[in-house]
Amino acid sequence: MPASKIFSEIKWTDEVDSTNSAVLREIDSLPERFVLAARLQTDGRGQRGNRWVSAPGENLTFSVLLKDIGIPADDWMVLSESVSVAVVSLLEECGIPDASVKWPNDILVHGRKIAGILIENALEGKYVTRSIIGIGLDVNQEVFPLDIPHVSSMALETGRRYDIAEILDRFIVHYTDILQLPREEVHRRYISRLFRFGKASEWILPDGRRFMGTIKGVLGDGRLEIVDECGGIRRFAFKEVVYSPLS
Repeated sequence: MPASKIFSEIKWTDEVDSTNSAVLREIDSLPERFVLAARLQTDGRGQRGNRWVSAPGENLTFSVLLKDIGIPADDWMVLSESVSVAVVSLLEECGIPDASVKWPNDILVHGRKIAGILIENALEGKYVTRSIIGIGLDVNQEVFPLDIPHVSSMALETGRRYDIAEILDRFIVHYTDILQLPREEVHRRYISRLFRFGKASEWILPDGRRFMGTIKGVLGDGRLEIVDECGGIRRFAFKEVVYSPLS
């Protein structure tokens, strides 16, 4: 199915505070499937309340709006998995085959972050009825602030520059394909690219305690399943556990 059949409008703007915020402000007047991309975000937002810093015109920053989706709240992770798999597929097409997904949805290449995803859902009862999915993909930027370590870009990985509008078009094609896959296949592709899946890693709890454990899976509600060193299965929601930098 052509992307135009799913996304009725793809709009570019020169400058905006945050594409997610801009979509939310105009949400009542927007179509059910909508994409807003910005050449410059002045107040881009990332996970954990972090800011997304991007050089003007160098990277791809955009938001996808999905209305009237009716996804069970205990299976909302399909939204994260779908867009993560689409970004990984895009990178592979562009000559970057080694991308992985750091739970829940940071995209890494050789351990360096190349893309981030921020998902903001609206709930009615037991269902997600609307989702705004913000994506920041480092495309042509080659110099980053010193206080943002362990990052990369498509240009740094391949040695070439890209047409940012074309990269968005390619993403939409991949995302359209992913949206039409069975739920089980989306999950399988997500797990197959999950960072350190099946490998013993050190984990840090909010109180600073550490433990060794191996990722067993990811549940539909987004919780990460880890088998600890004693064989017990622990389940963590977002922000309840983080990878140790030493892993």
